[in-house]
Amino acid sequence: MKDITPEQAKKHPNWDMGEKITIDSSTMMNKIFEIVETNYLFDVPIEKIEVLIHRESLVHSMVEFSDGSVKAQISKTDMRLPIQQP
Repeated sequence: MKDITPEQAKKHPNWDMGEKITIDSSTMMNKIFEIVETNYLFDVPIEKIEVLIHRESLVHSMVEFSDGSVKAQISKTDMRLPIQQP
């Protein structure tokens, strides 16, 4: 990461985002935020949280239930669908 310029970090291959979130994504800081948010909002112990990095940015979330089944939210690189309210 030490050889990457800010201009290079602002060019995300899959998303068209604002400057701050693009830098957070490029430096993986967004993953730290997601872990803290999951822990705080859903009371999930940090040791139970796993981070998945999907190279094409199609997997937005996954939840594994106590019976071992998994639900995933998978869609194109547009967050309007994953965050929509019913």
